[in-house]
Amino acid sequence: MNSTPLINDKKYLIPILLGTIASAFLSVNAIAHEGHVDKDAQLACEKKVLRASCQYMKETDQNIAKVYSGYCQKISHNKICVRNQPIKTIVLEPLSN
Repeated sequence: MNSTPLINDKKYLIPILLGTIASAFLSVNAIAHEGHVDKDAQLACEKKVLRASCQYMKETDQNIAKVYSGYCQKISHNKICVRNQPIKTIVLEPLSN
């Protein structure tokens, strides 16, 4: 029996290298999704059960806000509002006396 290691056998070298490179990219992708959680999306589901509908708003300018609608889902140990509908843009009117 030949006792040469697999790394010395050229037919195994390319699959080993490709597998190593692919696994490096996959592990970086998983780490990238562990980032910051939107506090407004989290607060929208704070007192709701999973799969309940939810909605939250973010002001983007002085008179403009974006409304995000979706359902409560658990992601990375956080219950948050996951958008499943188009973002609505609304114009905020100043309060009149």
